Amino acid sequence: DVAIDIKPGSDTNPINCESTEDGVIPVAILTTEDFDATTVDDKTVLFEGAAEAHGKRHEEDVDGDGDIDLMFHFRQNETTLSCNSTEATLAGRTFSGDLFIGTDSVDMKTK
Repeated sequence: DVAIDIKPGSDTNPINCESTEDGVIPVAILTTEDFDATTVDDKTVLFEGAAEAHGKRHEEDVDGDGDIDLMFHFRQNETTLSCNSTEATLAGRTFSGDLFIGTDSVDMKTK
């Protein structure tokens, strides 16, 4: 398992489940002592069934700990999230082919 952060900067990860707009959900893969996010093959990453919305790799220190994390953006209407979802999963492979999975909580809000 890898550490992910849905909507970095938010503790509750609120998502409007009734949104009819093409909203984007930011999700970060965090580098930890046990996992280097820069080894992720970004072309393989899926978040609840959705591919990265912008189609490009974005490296930055998302959590302010001095190492490089990966930031992704996913279109909400392309995910399998529903108003009943309490967590969401991101999966993919590293450049060496190793499978990884990360899960974080979500707070599916209604308007």
